[in-house]
Amino acid sequence: FQMNAIVPYDDDSFIARLYTMCASIYEEFIEVLYTWLTRKGQLERALESSWSSRAAKMLNIEKALRQRATGGVRYNRVAPRSSVSTAEMVLEQANVTASGSDRERMRATVEKAMERMEAHEELCEQVETLRTTSYDPLNTQHSSFLSHLWDILNPADPIEGMKSKRWGEIGFQGSDPSTDFRGMGVLSLHQLIYFAEKEPERVRAVLSMSHHPTIGFPFAIAGINFTALARKFLQEGILKSHFYNTLDHPESIDDFHHAYIRIFLLFSEFYKRENPATIMEFNTIQLKFESTLRRELERNTANLDMISIDDL
Repeated sequence: FQMNAIVPYDDDSFIARLYTMCASIYEEFIEVLYTWLTRKGQLERALESSWSSRAAKMLNIEKALRQRATGGVRYNRVAPRSSVSTAEMVLEQANVTASGSDRERMRATVEKAMERMEAHEELCEQVETLRTTSYDPLNTQHSSFLSHLWDILNPADPIEGMKSKRWGEIGFQGSDPSTDFRGMGVLSLHQLIYFAEKEPERVRAVLSMSHHPTIGFPFAIAGINFTALARKFLQEGILKSHFYNTLDHPESIDDFHHAYIRIFLLFSEFYKRENPATIMEFNTIQLKFESTLRRELERNTANLDMISIDDL
């Protein structure tokens, strides 16, 4: 049995392109209309408005900062002048009219938004660097990481050699686990280790479940697949609401790894509830899980730590 790696959706149909174009034109029209009616640009409205969640506020501010349309601001094209903060220059460029304490509050919010945007881009780059670093069985650091994963999962039962059929006990497909990391590189190994180190009891529970005769699945291979899913959600910006709602600091690689753990744990519960007759149903259930989790994460109130199996 071969699990499928999760791949991005690809819909280049004429109808999809036409819909996107019409939606963009409509959105630009509404923005121009709002600006004319309120005499305030998109950024100032986003800063002034009350939002249903921290994510809703930050996403609207981010959208305004990235907006290319009339009256918009592109945060990364603003060069700071001497003694003038970048955030203040953004407010000036957006023709924000607020003054005094209101302007100070807006300036602080814009600074925070730009910091979060930059951190997200840096995180995406860091994740890609790890993903594109292939696992090298001749690299002693890589092999020590893999041995460490085994030792965490089976502390009382050490494995001998980097090639052994026993690697199948923790869910690799063959005697040489290095071949399973293709596509996700050392990123997936790092995430499996992070899961095992941070949640030893839960990871062993999932590993135990993976050995079940009917609802079991290859633990390590599933983990690699959920690295692919977490990465896709990160690239598409779907994890932003979760990050904005749960973090008071710019997201880091550890925050991404934590999201991965939550995704893996939720899938384990989801898969158990689906009660598959055979492992051949894994890919179908995985795609169903992705669809339902995506719906939850796209909410402005998204919080992976609060999503339960009942929400899926």
